[in-house]
Amino acid sequence: MHPRLMVLLAAGSALVWLVPCAAPAQDAASAKAFIGSIFRLYSNGGSGTPYSLRYIHSSLLALIHADLKAAEAAQEAPGPIDADIVCNCQEWEGIWVHKIDVKIVRPGRVVVTASLDIEAPEHRDATDLRNMRYTLVSENGQWRIYDIQDVSPWEDAEVHVPLRAGILKDLELFKREPR
Repeated sequence: MHPRLMVLLAAGSALVWLVPCAAPAQDAASAKAFIGSIFRLYSNGGSGTPYSLRYIHSSLLALIHADLKAAEAAQEAPGPIDADIVCNCQEWEGIWVHKIDVKIVRPGRVVVTASLDIEAPEHRDATDLRNMRYTLVSENGQWRIYDIQDVSPWEDAEVHVPLRAGILKDLELFKREPR
């Protein structure tokens, strides 16, 4: 084998080890790593979580798109998804995680509870603290967000409604409203 080809193959093999791969949905550690990968999208004011099959379960993504479409037709804002769904926030400096707890419900389903801030320590107040609950399920062998619920103690009861239930309620309201 040609020496240059050997060097290229060796370099290519090394790169395969450097490319981050999603952890298969199987345990608490992989669920925590998945949520951590999402939170990193917010670092330094990053763009947040895209509505993508990479992060969101296909059934939840379908509901989100239906709500966006219905809201556009009604020329209104989609209530449950009017803010970023992962942090229930519209503006952030990043995400500072205080604690992440993972509870395995059954194989392929976990509930992750995270306590996090959305503002840097020098800028934050009590309403920047979020207590979020994420239900993750396995889809095609990878964790995906199936539902989200803001369980922050300072939020009102309307915010405490799980995302799926809020979207379904929103869609029902759009159906009933005259156009």
